[in-house]
Amino acid sequence: MSHRSPPWRFPFLAALALAATALAAGCAGGPGAVGLLGKGRDARWLTGTWQGGYHCALGYGDARLTLELTGTSGGRVGGTFAFQVIEPLTQIPPGRFRVEGALGEGGAFHLEGTRWIDWPTGFSMVGLEGRADRERGVLSGTVPACGEGATFFLERAAEPE
Repeated sequence: MSHRSPPWRFPFLAALALAATALAAGCAGGPGAVGLLGKGRDARWLTGTWQGGYHCALGYGDARLTLELTGTSGGRVGGTFAFQVIEPLTQIPPGRFRVEGALGEGGAFHLEGTRWIDWPTGFSMVGLEGRADRERGVLSGTVPACGEGATFFLERAAEPE
């Protein structure tokens, strides 16, 4: 099987290594949605397009991921989660669903799927738990529904217009 490089700036494995480093250092993960609600953090800076990938330890392997987010001054975050499985190379159609969540203290955030837009057969919506690093323009952390070792890494691709 040949290896194809993903279309974003950092190779996928390097991005996963960075996310794993953040996890080991205690920088990723978070208190979950309940711990983040009502914190009043300004999440407007999260508005825009974030691209990268994630690794699902259960079932399908690696996928491209694009988050289109809108943040509020009250710490709420919403948008769309679009994915395309790239490894193993299969004929799986891309998927997309709505997400909602919150930004908390220290950049901790939580997103959960709320409604399918494009639903490939056999897939479930997943959430993200992680840290938002405003200075580096990076979101990283875990994909809890995909099993232990499931990580994601995203870079800001576009600011809002």
